[in-house]
Amino acid sequence: MPMLKDLLRLMDAKIFKPENDTHEKISPIRLLELQAARIKRLLLAFMISSQITCGMWALKPLFDDADRKFPFDMWMPVSPEDAVQYYIGYAFQLGTICISAYMYFGVDSVTFSSVIFGCAQIDIIKDKLMSITSIKGNRGSKEVDEALAKNYNKLVDCIKHHQAIVKFTELVENAYHSYLLFQLIGSVGIICMSALRILVVDWRSMQFFSILTYLSVMISQLFVCCWCGHELTATSEDLHRVLYKCYWYEQDVKFKRDLCFAMMRISRPLFLRAGHYIILSRQTFVAILRTYVLFLLRSFESNSVRKRDEARVLRRRSLI
Repeated sequence: MPMLKDLLRLMDAKIFKPENDTHEKISPIRLLELQAARIKRLLLAFMISSQITCGMWALKPLFDDADRKFPFDMWMPVSPEDAVQYYIGYAFQLGTICISAYMYFGVDSVTFSSVIFGCAQIDIIKDKLMSITSIKGNRGSKEVDEALAKNYNKLVDCIKHHQAIVKFTELVENAYHSYLLFQLIGSVGIICMSALRILVVDWRSMQFFSILTYLSVMISQLFVCCWCGHELTATSEDLHRVLYKCYWYEQDVKFKRDLCFAMMRISRPLFLRAGHYIILSRQTFVAILRTYVLFLLRSFESNSVRKRDEARVLRRRSLI
């Protein structure tokens, strides 16, 4: 809780508040809205898929079970034999699993929105750097000196802004690294167990389709997690290139000197790590999917061999 308060306090800091500049191509508020719309679309897709999975679990006992059963095999203080008790228990299990999905969605929304907020702030820095004006005229004139001073102050503001973003991303990682590690390990474990479950479940049953939807939910959650980390890294890496594209060669010596120091620091990209160890990126997501596919193929192969051996044993027994 103290770290979350520090995050909110830092997000409300003066350096992160948007300031409109007539020379900037895109307003900071517009940049924040664009990044917010991207993460909203991904989280909305995740929420819809999770609720569809809950609905599939609710339909499982109605289609697959001949007797009256609850959606989940667990101890309940009510009996499915009585109609009223069955409806109460059914509604309780369905409501709790939906609430659990919304809780995960809420935590993911706060975590990933904080990361995307950092990406949006880096985009604001890029737009400020590209708004550095070209110097035209003779050196020593009042207009040129004012333009040089304005460009230098803008560079200093961008450096301070970047330092605040580095502090903010470190605070985000410190606050959520344990949750990200738990989510990463849990998602990988559930994906592997679902692969084993798919091999033994009848593909014409509702349970089979519910496992498929649950598998898609876990993969989408893992994708959003790795995508946010990759966006933070890619956006911070691109900042070094934007620094070089501005009109630095037309500025004074003081501007060029500070720009060199800034480029040395900005050349180190920002990362989002799970457990302060595993870097979240698209490469991590692809590596997990590759491992899952190999695990699924190995499991399918071993299951086919087992069925073939059982059929051979039954054939021998029939001949005897």
